[in-house]
Amino acid sequence: MNNPIEWQAPEYTHYEKNQNWFWTAGIITAILILLSLIFKNFLFGIIILLGAFTAMMYGARPPELITFALTPKGLRIKDRLYLYQDLKSFWVSDEYHHRKIIIESSRLILPHIIIPLPENITDAEAREYLLQYLAEERHEESLIDLIADYFGY
Repeated sequence: MNNPIEWQAPEYTHYEKNQNWFWTAGIITAILILLSLIFKNFLFGIIILLGAFTAMMYGARPPELITFALTPKGLRIKDRLYLYQDLKSFWVSDEYHHRKIIIESSRLILPHIIIPLPENITDAEAREYLLQYLAEERHEESLIDLIADYFGY
């Protein structure tokens, strides 16, 4: 079973956002900026403005189709290879209505790598392949990931 398992999937689950979503985001942004002005915290207001603009632009952008692969050397996402020696463990999850592989890396900046799992690859297949190289350990999605999913990111 050393043959790579390869698939394509959108980089993230995309939820169509209607005008109400953008109006709500704009109103919340305006309220937060107003509060930052009232408390004379101008830097916070600038950060809120930049963050809201980025979130709205990111929310409107459709996801790119990315190639994922489990290979004997490591996990390949697009053109980047994450070597198994730099990864700690994995968990195949089907919680929150999304099948995915959650991989814990040894990096501080990106401790969890979340990969969508397509319907044509079973949980058992992915688990069996990864067990050859990594330990299986239960991982939960971070609070940020859950909040982003709730708000349609």
